[in-house]
Parts: sequence; structure tokens; C-alpha cells
Amino acid sequence: MNLPEELLNRIEVVNRVLATQRTLPAKLEAVVEVLERTVPRCDSVSVALTLESDAAMTAAATGQLALEADLVQYRHRDGPCLWAVTHAKVVRIDMLDQDERFEHFAPGAIEAGVRSSLSIPLLWNGRVVGSFNLYSTTANAFSDDIVRSLTPIADYAGLLIGRSPLFTYSLDLLEQLAFTVNERDRIATAIGVLSVRENTDDQAAWVSLQRRAIEEEISVGDMARRIVESLKPRGSASAETSEDGESGAG
Repeated sequence: MNLPEELLNRIEVVNRVLATQRTLPAKLEAVVEVLERTVPRCDSVSVALTLESDAAMTAAATGQLALEADLVQYRHRDGPCLWAVTHAKVVRIDMLDQDERFEHFAPGAIEAGVRSSLSIPLLWNGRVVGSFNLYSTTANAFSDDIVRSLTPIADYAGLLIGRSPLFTYSLDLLEQLAFTVNERDRIATAIGVLSVRENTDDQAAWVSLQRRAIEEEISVGDMARRIVESLKPRGSASAETSEDGESGAG
């Protein structure tokens, strides 16, 4: 198949940028930045990783518009990104204020400035591993031609995510919460800390905690430990070791 020269150039830019990055978060940040710059009338882009059949988390975003639109979906468990990863189908919204499919998503997204959007599922070995989410402040921003032109990049991103050890790790994020009672309490405390620091709700703080863990390439539990220990005076961390059963026999 002969691809248009514009598309070939776009793919080459993505490949060139990816070659300079090492970690999955850095690669995904690079891809969404290229998409925002090259897709006409696109104002903000995110890429979400699939956590479970009906949930996802934002792994990279180019700006506040995409982050706010994604968070609205996670908060209400409703929206084009979640529908795309659940049903493995492209979701295009031409005029959000007239679209009746996502009644819980629309008000918050419109308030954030979104007028149209495009969510493309990212697949690897027949499984949805994430989605590209493009947002625009103008109506009718994305056409079928845009969807077709982004297919090779979406395929490449799916391969990139699916082969990454970090993706396997991200699928286990929720299961890791069941390790110990102490760890669950620590994660809840960390979410509270982030809610205050970032002036946001618990859902947004949970997403922030997950993103921090992926960026640092550590577990959610370890990230929560760092945040909690940042509140303590120096030299007081040893007490928590005793709580976890590593010292202090009863």
C-alpha cells in the first residue's frame, strides 16, 4: 500500500523522536506531542493505558485540556476514551453539545473547553492496551481521513505499549492494592496528601499517584511510601518497618 507523503513524514517524525527516548512514559509523551503538532485543529492529546475492561489511566498528555477531559471520564466512568478501550472501536464526537451518547461526560468536557473529540483504541495481539484521545475546542475537527491517517501510528503505539514491561506492571496496579493492610492505608494516606497538594479530588489524586509511579518505574505502594515519608521528620521511617513485620517479633 502506498501511503501519502504527509503521513510518511509524520511517521518518520514519530520514529525519530522515539529513537531518542528510553522509557515508555517518555516515548508516549513524545508521540502525543507530535500528534498535537501535526493533526489539524487538534488542541490537546492524551494516551490512556488500559487497567481493566472498563477502566484506564492517562499515561501522557500534551496539556490541561486533555487531562481535564480524561479526568471527567474517570470520575464518571463514562466517555469516549473508556468506550473506545471497552469496545475496541473508534469514537468520534463531531459536536459534543449535540451528542447524546455520553451524558455524564459532556457537561464537564464542555466546561473544560472541548467541542469535538476522537478516541482511537490501541491494540496489541488482539487486545486493547490503550487509546489515543484527541480533543479540539472547535466542532467537527476530526474527519474519517484523520482516523485513517493515524492508523499506522496507533498500530505502532499499541506495539510499543504491549511490549513494554511497564504495561504489564500497569495491569497489576489495582491488584497490588491487596498486598497488605498497611500498604492500603499508606496508599489512602498518599492520595489524601496529593489531594491537598494538588487541590483536587481523590479520583484525580489516585490518577496522579499512578502516573508518578509509572514515571519513576516503581510500584504504586513504593510511590505512596515516598509521599507519606516526605511528611515525616528525618529518622522516623524505621517505625513503619516494624509495622510491616520486618522487625520487632511479638
